[in-house]
Amino acid sequence: MPNQIGNAPVVLVSESREGLAIARNAGWQAAAGDIIAFTDDDCYIAPDFIDSVARAFSKSPEVGMIGGRILLHDPSDQPITILEDTERREFPPHSFISAGAIQGANMAFSRRTLELIGGFDERLGAGTPFPCEDIDAVAAALWLGIPGAYDPNPTVFHAHGRKTDAEFRSLMATYDAGRGAYYAKRILDRQSRRTYLRAWYHSIRREFQAATKLAKAGRIHTMGQSRRELISGIRFWLSLVRHRARPSHI
Repeated sequence: MPNQIGNAPVVLVSESREGLAIARNAGWQAAAGDIIAFTDDDCYIAPDFIDSVARAFSKSPEVGMIGGRILLHDPSDQPITILEDTERREFPPHSFISAGAIQGANMAFSRRTLELIGGFDERLGAGTPFPCEDIDAVAAALWLGIPGAYDPNPTVFHAHGRKTDAEFRSLMATYDAGRGAYYAKRILDRQSRRTYLRAWYHSIRREFQAATKLAKAGRIHTMGQSRRELISGIRFWLSLVRHRARPSHI
């Protein structure tokens, strides 16, 4: 690995503990800048990525975090885990944000925002049963009164390598589990509880209505997304109970 890219020094931070949220925390805490940009290990950043992130924050200094565009690196991969929108979107404080609206493959936070939210929740993310550390951090900032935005200019190319329908379904099931934990955690917060209960209810209701229509046509709909979300949400709540029941070690 090079020790410098342009005028920027490159520092490799090693982290022995498993988990994407743990790795993200180790990275931003070791960084020296006021803006911390994140991508994933299967992504390629556009040549102007760093400059685009800096411009996005300079245009809107009140924003605490932004998400950027995610395109396929290999057009033969399944069209998933991408964000192709070309219009900027604002995420106001104390508002619902759907899972996937900002993704860990292309997101950036001000250092101050990460400090205020306490970094990424290490109970979440890849390496845990609940892959949602990215949107959880964004929501935590929103509900502290910090606005966010999606800006299409910072761009990465995602080489996720999933080409079959089976791989597509497997990944979607994983995301359903993450979404369930994300909703479950926001429901524990008094400020966001009503907003997220309403959003989750309407999501389940839409899938139930779709299942009802299929049933009338003699077809089966298992409501798999809602089931996986609810099971994961309950598992997340139970994990909190188990954690609190453990004896503390000093």
